[in-house]
Amino acid sequence: PCTRVGWGYTRQHAGGILSHMHMRVVLQRLFSPRAIAIAMCSAAARFDAPAVLAQAADDRSAPAAEVIRALKEIECAPPPAATAEDLSGRWELVFSTAAAKLPLIDGYMPNREVLEWDLAARRLKLEIETLPLLPKVRVVGEELTFDAASQTLTYSVKQKPPSQWRVLHVDRANGLLAARSSVTGLNLIRKLRGGAMRPTATLAAAALSAATFSAAALSAA
Repeated sequence: PCTRVGWGYTRQHAGGILSHMHMRVVLQRLFSPRAIAIAMCSAAARFDAPAVLAQAADDRSAPAAEVIRALKEIECAPPPAATAEDLSGRWELVFSTAAAKLPLIDGYMPNREVLEWDLAARRLKLEIETLPLLPKVRVVGEELTFDAASQTLTYSVKQKPPSQWRVLHVDRANGLLAARSSVTGLNLIRKLRGGAMRPTATLAAAALSAATFSAAALSAA
């Protein structure tokens, strides 16, 4: 027992100190690097990145921050085995981290951008809708190739250096594809199956995004 009153020790204080020491040991165990790593892995296991991307493409109800997190986690996962058949058809750009950097835009595309990877003709076709009654902006990428080993699409626009899309995720059931573009960052696109695009933003936001994002596509696509 502690009896050195001059130092402020009493039996009650001693009990308090022991309890404090015990709590400290517990906290150290709880927040050890191993415990933190286990907690992070557990949290990551509960976060279903493919489901978030499917929700984002279906009704755009997934929060933008979760979509960005999902795209980043997908990028760190083993690459998919996308085939030329997976890339066929027309695709609508749903979400882009490049758009997330624009004012008033959270990452979901407020205007319609449709891509078509025509590997047979070695051509990428990009149609950008800006505002009603205005003509579509069309961008063509030539010399399109797909390297299955690296899951990378490569093309050139006019005399600009080649651009690339590296496929990160293929969801055949939902018609989704995630990729990293050398120009526009992480992107989520969905295959068009005869449905119309859902309304996504106000006219002002669409105008701002179309003017900025489309200019980037034209200058560096």
